Amino acid sequence: MKRSVLTSPAEVLDKRDPGDDVGLRFKYQYCYAAINATLLVTTEEQVRTIICENHEDVLVERPCGTFLAVQVKTRDHSQPLFHANDAQVLKSFERFCRLDERFPGRFECFEFVTNHAFWQQTDDPKNLPLILANLKKRGHVKHLRANNPIRVLVDSLIVRTGLHREKIANTLLKVKISSRQDTLQSIFQDLITAVSECPGLARQPYIVVAQIATALLTLAADASAKRLHGPVSDRYAAGSDVETVITAQLLAGKRIDRAAVLKVIKEHVEAEQNFETLNISGVVPPDELPFGTERMVLKMARGAIETVRIQNMQDLVHAFEAMYLRWVRTYGPEVAGQRYEDLLSRVKVDCVEAQVAVQEVGKPYGPAMYEALLSRLRTRCEAENESLYGCKPEHLLGAAGILTESCKTWWSTEFDLGTMRNGT
Repeated sequence: MKRSVLTSPAEVLDKRDPGDDVGLRFKYQYCYAAINATLLVTTEEQVRTIICENHEDVLVERPCGTFLAVQVKTRDHSQPLFHANDAQVLKSFERFCRLDERFPGRFECFEFVTNHAFWQQTDDPKNLPLILANLKKRGHVKHLRANNPIRVLVDSLIVRTGLHREKIANTLLKVKISSRQDTLQSIFQDLITAVSECPGLARQPYIVVAQIATALLTLAADASAKRLHGPVSDRYAAGSDVETVITAQLLAGKRIDRAAVLKVIKEHVEAEQNFETLNISGVVPPDELPFGTERMVLKMARGAIETVRIQNMQDLVHAFEAMYLRWVRTYGPEVAGQRYEDLLSRVKVDCVEAQVAVQEVGKPYGPAMYEALLSRLRTRCEAENESLYGCKPEHLLGAAGILTESCKTWWSTEFDLGTMRNGT
């Protein structure tokens, strides 16, 4: 009998193991909390504290003392859409109602957030967005027939909670449902963008912003765990009430405040980075990089290029590709292909010359190369305007992004990109 080459379970991937999927679902929730934590820096007047896994997945405390309660529900996009009588929806709404009853007047909003979407067929009794919208228009549930979708939803919550119909209606009037329709992986890129919107961080190198995002993610994960935050000595202090101290330390461990976020930012901005040996894929896994520009992001990050410039390059790549598709529709694939290759070949020359002009051994030169390249592209557009098919410097910069993605342009000394998401 022929023996299999792979005989160890350490060498065979179990594709049925749901562990990775569960981990991604938790990570999605932590990313959501971390994104909200950036509001402590960008909109301090609106957010006082982020509280994780206390009463709800995320609590956002306002400076005035009121709260927003958030339930984060993830679902694979191959699964059915959320609808009004979905078990997860009803369970979350039940929690909202009980929380509103327990802490009257303290919650201004209850939010059901999902990476998936909601069933929205017209007048269908499963249409949750329509039910909530109609309830907000009415403002009450009086005089509704028993088969009215609003009444059906309210009555089902009465059975679950035992609360009065009007109290449930008042809670539902504060419910907001949010359909992000994103993947479990892509939210990390949104976290990076949220971090870059904090004062002074857009001009920081991409890897620094990614490290801050990862640290905030860890902060949210820690706050979501049952960890004690405070001196051990307080828990053993003679004469203290141990249960009171532990409760206070558990609550403290669940809170993320402005000082904690600023501390994370300060530590990573001030840390020295060795970009020549940096492995960004260890900070941002390939699966969480923007699809179609994974190599470009890794290579520009290794060159210590600023976050805002990398994000802009991603947009310009898509703009250049969109222009190519317009050419296909207008002139046909052959002419469009000729234009595309002509521009790439010209921009490649400028990329090479910009790199040669600024590169330094052992030092990151990405920002200087970016400026040198943009200057050359602007000069080219002025000198060759008639033969560039109406392109602007921004289009040519997008072409440079495509060359970077295809490994024809580098922003640092070359390095091993490893195995990317698309398997090439």
